[in-house]
Amino acid sequence: MANYINTILNNVQSKIVIFILVILYFINYDISYCNAQTVKSNLKWSQFIEKSSDLQKTTKSTQFYLLFNENAGVSSLAQIQEKFVVIRRLDEQNFIVKLKDAYSDQSVGYRFYPANNLWKLNEQLLQQYNDPQIKTFQNDFLIYVNNESDDLSKSHNLKRIAYNVYKYRGRLTRVTLEELLANNNIEAITIESLLPKGEATVLDLNLNPNRINTVHNLYPYLTGENELISIQESFYDTDDIDLKGRYVDSGLESEFSENHATQMATIIAGNGNSFVTGRGVATNVNHSSVSFADIAPQTDAYYNENDVQLQNHSYGTAIEPFYGVLAQSYDKSAFNNKTLLHIQSSGNSGLEESEEGQYAGLPGFANLTGNYKNAKNTLAVASVDTTGNHVPYSSSGPAFDGRIKPELSTYSIAGTSNSAAMVSGTGILMQQQFKMLYDSAMPSALAKAILINSADDVGTLGPDFKTGYGQLNALAAIETIKNQHFISGVISSQSSAFSQSIQIPNNAINVKVTLVWNDVPANPNDAIALINDLDLSVSVSGDEHLPFILDSSPNETSLNKAAITGQDHLNNVEQVFINNPSGEEVIIEVTPYDISSTEQKFYIAYQYDIADSFRWTSPTSTDNIPYNGETTSHLRWENSYDISTGQLYYRLTGTSDNQWKLVSETVDLRSENFRWNNPEINELAQLKMEIGNDEFISDTFSISVPTRLSVSFNCEDSLAVSWNSFQSVDYYKLSNIQNDQPRVLYEQADTSITIQKAVLSSNFLRLTPYINGKSLISSFTVDYDLQGAFCYINNLYTYVEQDSGVFIYSELGGINNISEVIMQKEVGNSWQDVIAEVPKEEVVKLLDENPDNGLNNYRLLINFINGEQIISDKLNAFFVKDEDFLVFPNPVNSDQDIRVFGKSVRQIHEFRLTTIYGKEVLHYNFDDDRLFIERPQVDAGLYLYQIIKNGELVASGKLLFY
Repeated sequence: MANYINTILNNVQSKIVIFILVILYFINYDISYCNAQTVKSNLKWSQFIEKSSDLQKTTKSTQFYLLFNENAGVSSLAQIQEKFVVIRRLDEQNFIVKLKDAYSDQSVGYRFYPANNLWKLNEQLLQQYNDPQIKTFQNDFLIYVNNESDDLSKSHNLKRIAYNVYKYRGRLTRVTLEELLANNNIEAITIESLLPKGEATVLDLNLNPNRINTVHNLYPYLTGENELISIQESFYDTDDIDLKGRYVDSGLESEFSENHATQMATIIAGNGNSFVTGRGVATNVNHSSVSFADIAPQTDAYYNENDVQLQNHSYGTAIEPFYGVLAQSYDKSAFNNKTLLHIQSSGNSGLEESEEGQYAGLPGFANLTGNYKNAKNTLAVASVDTTGNHVPYSSSGPAFDGRIKPELSTYSIAGTSNSAAMVSGTGILMQQQFKMLYDSAMPSALAKAILINSADDVGTLGPDFKTGYGQLNALAAIETIKNQHFISGVISSQSSAFSQSIQIPNNAINVKVTLVWNDVPANPNDAIALINDLDLSVSVSGDEHLPFILDSSPNETSLNKAAITGQDHLNNVEQVFINNPSGEEVIIEVTPYDISSTEQKFYIAYQYDIADSFRWTSPTSTDNIPYNGETTSHLRWENSYDISTGQLYYRLTGTSDNQWKLVSETVDLRSENFRWNNPEINELAQLKMEIGNDEFISDTFSISVPTRLSVSFNCEDSLAVSWNSFQSVDYYKLSNIQNDQPRVLYEQADTSITIQKAVLSSNFLRLTPYINGKSLISSFTVDYDLQGAFCYINNLYTYVEQDSGVFIYSELGGINNISEVIMQKEVGNSWQDVIAEVPKEEVVKLLDENPDNGLNNYRLLINFINGEQIISDKLNAFFVKDEDFLVFPNPVNSDQDIRVFGKSVRQIHEFRLTTIYGKEVLHYNFDDDRLFIERPQVDAGLYLYQIIKNGELVASGKLLFY
């Protein structure tokens, strides 16, 4: 026992000694530099010090150092980078660095020590490495190298997936890991999830909440023509009728296809050939697919050679709150390609919590699905419902370091994949508009600034960690470009403040200004992503306004707080809002707070409202209510009146009853939407909003449900289609999809038509009703070959009624142009008419009152007015006429069943089969007019059958078996 106690004491003493030595190690050079905060920070990073090194002896031979910047709050990142090459930013004051000059030339106040290689590991891998029980590591590993010429793909089974980035998948031994760590060209080894999954479940396409429908109406030339969208995902159906004809091969497509990818492509680029919900945002854009097998962005050459300015990423991996190799790769891709914007879904893990990082254990926050979504030069998109409320499944920020993520949100109740695709399509229209006005590609930081600045604020004023800076407003984004409400500038550490004034009307309100810059990529595993720090301020009449900031402290109370204003030293997006400016000149100022680059390009977007203005955005003249003909829709508008309620009316314009009818006397104007249970009619209508003494009348729009297009018959050279009649409709247009666009074939008031197939360019047909020359909602497009219709005869069979005879039952595809239908029976080698009838409806029953005993063969003959004929296949029926029972076939082949047909079997009968010597080989009880017996296992020969009822013989005969 004494020895045991001594051992414990010795262990405790050893730990105390080690602790004291560590403290002394950091303070033995100049204790005046060490305060309590510095000691705590130093202890946290002491595991990265090379314990066997002597500072004075190894300064020149050691490559990496742990730098303690003990002048806390004095030295900026830019000042540190003047003398050191920063490899990893551990926190605000501590770094892994390389020396630029000899140690003796470094400024006083910096303490740095030779570093081991553990700093190269991200937190998850470091924890595993520090467990001596773990001998092998199995996961997805990414490796970042600082020298692209060091081709690691030649060793260690590494796969290069991007510039300076390699992937290792599988089991990694401790020995191999240490070999990689010892390579001075390797600066990061991380565990990062590389298994992507789509983040939406169904096609959920409604363009109205984000005012894309209004863009289509007011600017119909904006279709994405001559633009290219890159979609990084699994491959999709490029022959889909909403996408066909515009696919551009990339050579990088996935080896497998998924419906999710087709849905995303449809939201972005669908042209609506299938139905209104198949019409996406950029209806004429070219589209291309690249695989997301490695998740990393493509090479710069891919984007440049294919003129790609926008790439959609509607997928996620796992919750990863850190700045990994992938995050840096996306920042680098955007930084190197100044016109390339990566748009990402925020994720569908909004109800989950992170297991690591400073926000671990906080439900509903910091659950972006993938570390690459923590990048700063990309745009992450969340989901809101039709009235702008955050959808609980939608992943939230903040980013790992407290930055505002996601930056934007759009309508979707199915997944953030759809939201990202909606923004991507809008970005394409913005690119097209920009090129039309300025004949050049739009810088991605400008596109991001415009998307964020033009967004509709949702929830409390300013940004939040759920919906970002608000909900996409495509109309405001396009009009920001058309009105040239943006500024660009360049600034450096040597620059004074950038300043520019803009003029606004004297009745302008709600002035919003957003600054965005593509920042220098941070290093993998950096604790803080921002490198170049700019400050935005906006002044009106001498009053300075600072940007929104959020409290990113790691607790739910702080993260749920509304935005306030102040200086932002965390984000590369800053936004100022001024409710009621007191003058007509707005001065925008950008100052360099901490910049290490030679120069930093930035972009500013701004907008304002005009007081007491109102504009309908849904429905427009090209819209239907409900938007898809089924779902109750929201009416939408833009409003700047300082009045809380208005009066809403509607009237029908296609009828004599065109009086205004009250919908509501107390519409909330500030909500800018109203859920309307419209009357169930097929008509044209208008809306009116009364605000005080002012009234605002909408465009004429349609209220309708889609008609159903049915194929009546489908013959080799012709087909017939029909549809339901709408009472108030003047005429219908039947269109055929030709060259990926609808082409009108016929215009008529009738509700059916026969079409010669020679005039068709494809199998796809669509019907559109019209009132007063204006269309209602179109039908779903149908493929006439997939509607189950045959050549006039859709259903045909015979059935027997023993007391009546044999019937032919037929369902015709239509009766137009048919002169008569004839039931014919085979007699010898010819066919004789049994009965003829002029059909009055599609279902026809014809009766042979005098069938033959036993087998009867029939067919149906259809005669047309023009002399043509259609003859059906042969049908047969067995009729029991002369006897009570028929037993057949006779003889019975080896693959045939025995059939026993009776006139009227209402009681149990016995069927017995015996050899000619009386040995029974089959006994079967039955109580039905039709009996089918599987051939018994008997030898070929002659057999006898008997049918017995209540012990009496009622029928008998012979059967020959082959």
